[in-house]
Amino acid sequence: MIRIVHVTSGLGVGGAETMLYRLLGDLASNANQEHFVITLTPGCEFNFDRIGVKVRVIDLKQLGVLGLLTLRRIVHSLRPDIVQGWMYHGNIAATFSAPSGVPVVWGIHHSLHDLCNEKRSIRALVRLGKWLSGYRRTHRIVYVSEASRTHHISYGYQATKAVVIPNGFDCNCFRPDPILRAATRLRLGVEPYHLLVGSFGRFHPVKDHKTLIRAFAQVVERIPTARLALAGSNIDVSNDELVSLLALHGVADKVILLGLCGDMPALYNALDLYVLSSLSESFPNVLGESCAVGVPCVTTDVGDAARIVEGTGRVVPPGDARALAQAIAVFLEQQPVHRIAAGERARTYIVTHFSLAAAVSAYNTLYEGLAIPSGERVAETEVQPSPISDEDESRNLSA
Repeated sequence: MIRIVHVTSGLGVGGAETMLYRLLGDLASNANQEHFVITLTPGCEFNFDRIGVKVRVIDLKQLGVLGLLTLRRIVHSLRPDIVQGWMYHGNIAATFSAPSGVPVVWGIHHSLHDLCNEKRSIRALVRLGKWLSGYRRTHRIVYVSEASRTHHISYGYQATKAVVIPNGFDCNCFRPDPILRAATRLRLGVEPYHLLVGSFGRFHPVKDHKTLIRAFAQVVERIPTARLALAGSNIDVSNDELVSLLALHGVADKVILLGLCGDMPALYNALDLYVLSSLSESFPNVLGESCAVGVPCVTTDVGDAARIVEGTGRVVPPGDARALAQAIAVFLEQQPVHRIAAGERARTYIVTHFSLAAAVSAYNTLYEGLAIPSGERVAETEVQPSPISDEDESRNLSA
């Protein structure tokens, strides 16, 4: 029996958190493994009881140093064979809480394309992680995308420990469903002749809703039947900045604000096209989920986005409203049969290259390779991070 303790920054709605839940849903059925989850932030959007995984909550922000000591005590009491961190806070906490000799795995779901838009605390953790990545306690660093791996290694993260395991998608859950499509569009008030574009993500500068709305305003001038559905944290009428932005561009009556939504397969099925307008991403799950449902995508060229849509969608430069509008309009002006064909190709590509089963298999191989008796484990040399120039560090960490 391999006992794995997962230390995560939180369990809210997000790509990394969703991947953890989906992954454990399959891994927990492995009779040779036992999984525990410790979250450093209160609140959980997932039913871990359903998959038979116990969750402990430590409010690290409130408890401070006492929280770290509590975390260390709990992790030691579980007697893990591996400690897996998820996201920057979880990675650092996993490193400090793991018993001596127990391998630590980091999970990085971020890219370093634009740290300036991140909180000061995140920038500090990235810098700390650079130094801790070289110590022998950190055995593997799992990146969710090739772009993330490249960014972090360039910044100074230890290259020899890097492993890329892309997120996997449950293509039985995310699949085309004409009945669900009709019911969801009816619920949203979308007419059969409307061409519905969707974009799902929290309201944050890195998601670049400003460029998306500017682009959509141009699309509506060209295609009056176009509609836009937005969903995510703070995507509702209480967001004065967002509401003002819609009014400024004259599209308030053509945009549906949905806030946080639980039934994502239903939302994807309602769409004719999915759009990602982000300035920075690592491995955007929304693209894979949309493609799995058979909805083609337009995306900015960020992280591994182009790799996910791979010839089935369109890729444009970040921050370019005109290019984004043109790409959206080209798809919407196609005959429905052509959009459907593009969606079918997109689904086939996701099923073939990014299935959840492939991700589960990769993590199984990783865990089984690390969970060997400590007496037989080859000691790793403690390596210092690669040097980085003052100029590069200043550029990455500047506010």
